[in-house]
Amino acid sequence: QFDTMDYIAPVYIALLGMFFVFLLSCVAFLRERSQGTIERLAATPASRFEIVLGYMLGLGLFGVIQVAVILFFTVWVIGIHYLGSLALLLLVIAIMAVVGVNLGILASAFARTEFQVLQFIPLVILPQVLLSGTFWAVQDMPAYLQPIAYLMPLYYANVALRDVMLKGWGLAEIWPNLAVLIGFGLVV
Repeated sequence: QFDTMDYIAPVYIALLGMFFVFLLSCVAFLRERSQGTIERLAATPASRFEIVLGYMLGLGLFGVIQVAVILFFTVWVIGIHYLGSLALLLLVIAIMAVVGVNLGILASAFARTEFQVLQFIPLVILPQVLLSGTFWAVQDMPAYLQPIAYLMPLYYANVALRDVMLKGWGLAEIWPNLAVLIGFGLVV
């Protein structure tokens, strides 16, 4: 017996996770740059790839913790019902958190101040909110917006979370969405 909150919870878990992780990684990476930490790291024998990978893994760990708190609060405090595996839900939002971290690192490369980081929210997060099926189905959008919706990582997280929470699907059924999310994480 699902109620209204059970139906809208999956998209808000993904949305809040993406938003907070993006914001955390943007601000943290920007502060590292502004304090000169990255320049000091660049003087070490570590390559640029290793430095970025280290930041991605470190921020990714905090991002996964952050989205895990959101998931567990939603399930145990608010009492949202779900059919699928809690471990699979955690896997989906953990992958989405890594994508959010990578988007945050990418966006922070273009920002000079924390105010500019906030200006990236309407450019990066708002289109995903509007086009990822959060408020209305992608199939109901105008035809010219649908291809853009499929370019949003939040869309694939929403679909995977809905499939697990509302339909009880397992990894065998949602792996294409996870593969796309992993692809976004690698590209970004």
